[in-house]
Amino acid sequence: MGLAFCNLIHDIEHSFDKVATVNEILITIIPKVDNTVYLKQMRPISHCNVSYKSFN
Repeated sequence: MGLAFCNLIHDIEHSFDKVATVNEILITIIPKVDNTVYLKQMRPISHCNVSYKSFN
């Protein structure tokens, strides 16, 4: 993973457009209870890129 991360850093230095791919986060809503009716009965979970977590 170390070499891939270093390559990502170099790619970002040469093409700043790569930052958008690192910042992508997928948000999934998971129900807290059976038969959900209201949005407050749901829990949002964010799935971050490993590279994103390394930068922050």
